[in-house]
Amino acid sequence: MEKKQEKKYDNMMSALIGRNPQAFLDLLYPRSRFVKHHRNKLANSQRQPDAVIEALCIETGKLFLAQPEIQTNPDEEIAERLALYQVLLRWDYRQRSESKVWIPVSSAVLHLTKAHKDLQIPLYWAATGRDDGMDKALDFYFKSVEMRDKTPEDILRLDHLELWPLLPATQGGASHEIIEMMMERLLDSDNVELAYYGYLVAGLTFKFLRQLDEIDWLERRYKMIDEKFSVSPVYQWTLEKGREEGIAIGEAKALEQMRQPVIENVFDQFPSLTNFAKEVVGRINDLSLLCSLGIKLARAQSTEEAEQILLKAQLAGKETLP
Repeated sequence: MEKKQEKKYDNMMSALIGRNPQAFLDLLYPRSRFVKHHRNKLANSQRQPDAVIEALCIETGKLFLAQPEIQTNPDEEIAERLALYQVLLRWDYRQRSESKVWIPVSSAVLHLTKAHKDLQIPLYWAATGRDDGMDKALDFYFKSVEMRDKTPEDILRLDHLELWPLLPATQGGASHEIIEMMMERLLDSDNVELAYYGYLVAGLTFKFLRQLDEIDWLERRYKMIDEKFSVSPVYQWTLEKGREEGIAIGEAKALEQMRQPVIENVFDQFPSLTNFAKEVVGRINDLSLLCSLGIKLARAQSTEEAEQILLKAQLAGKETLP
């Protein structure tokens, strides 16, 4: 059950970052601008960071890789994992680069609740285990940001709707007033799934604060808007409610809502593949496959890569046809 819950939050954060990477750059890497996504499946490894974003530092005019990691709960191994990601990312970029350059990588962890009590910055490794600094092997610096140190105004000031679901995790954000404001704004937007993300973060925050009465209130509030959530593709994707209950009508609505954004993304990024994308997407009747396709296409770095993704989805989609 715990792993299923973690997967739910992983899906949420990946979707938020993929939808608006500039929002998370503004939050974690001020004065930088989004350039493009990089695939987050690291070569020759089973490791998969939450996101890998190529960005431009406005002050220096130089490119770097931003590697944000989102933590729902304290993790005593996060520093070591970030160090591993950084080495793999730098190596992978150099191998794929024609000029064989070592690109700077900036790692950051965003804690939705709090950092582990033993988190060490910089991460210090000694070659022989000595603590006197005489046999240093590594000093690894990374950003560590706790949402509870941010105020709701800090998030609202950045003016990104994709950051609104994080409001309940901010300092004083787990209040009825803030959550109601968040829900009202997100439910009135064109992206109802953002409201569901906000519900997830609110539940996580109340659980962390051990506010059981507030969890009951949130569940009652949720039931009042469950019908609107249920038509969100993300709701189906993260909870798989439709599959367990076998509701073909609800999934058909979710599929229809999900198809158009996928096609629009292809039209914006790879216009020559638009007709092919329409054909492939129109024949996919599996919601999880369609969501996965949308994420993969959003991360594609070339027309050739996007075409290969569509070809594989076309083959997979045929298996889901009635």
